[in-house]
Amino acid sequence: MAPPSKEKVGCWKIAGIGCLSLLGLIIFVGVLGNLVHTPKREESSPSVKGGKAEKADAATGKAESQENVSVENIKGLGKREVGTVDDVDYAVVRHEFKKSIGNDFSRTRSDGIFCVVQVGAWNNSKETHNLTTSMIELIDSEGRKFQASSEGTTAMAMSGVKGADLIGTQVHPGVSKSFILVYDVPETDKSFRIHIPAGTFSGGKDATIKVY
Repeated sequence: MAPPSKEKVGCWKIAGIGCLSLLGLIIFVGVLGNLVHTPKREESSPSVKGGKAEKADAATGKAESQENVSVENIKGLGKREVGTVDDVDYAVVRHEFKKSIGNDFSRTRSDGIFCVVQVGAWNNSKETHNLTTSMIELIDSEGRKFQASSEGTTAMAMSGVKGADLIGTQVHPGVSKSFILVYDVPETDKSFRIHIPAGTFSGGKDATIKVY
């Protein structure tokens, strides 16, 4: 049998080098994929399964454990304290301070400064829940409690901000909703928590969570 020509030998070498390069590329991509892989959160809404969060008692200053509050990693927000009250999970989405609220036609000024808090709620039950948002209090670092400002909330609603409602809102089973709370607070304090009360006849527990 005649030996292969130089042209054929060259083709086999090129093909061999090509296969080795392709194999190396596949191995490299696989290793890179393992390095940059980010674990997915199993649930889109927070479930209270993590460690217990603690709140400071205003009178004693000691930390008090809350069984129905935990720290969860919420998609798009990061770590948040999540409080479960009457089968509804609550977490603060964000907050901001405003000296006044309104538009060019109607503007309301605060006595101190408005603390505008956006809260997310996730209904884990099989029934619709009516949330009385006006019952949610804001607590500062000195233990002072603030009720929602009717003037600030009304001004926010008149400005067309969705979720600003002093009366309350509904959260249906298996869905989430956000709402806006407005408080008139002193300008000296920037550290707050919100207190979410359980229903009068529900037998559930209140929750106090951090404002982020």
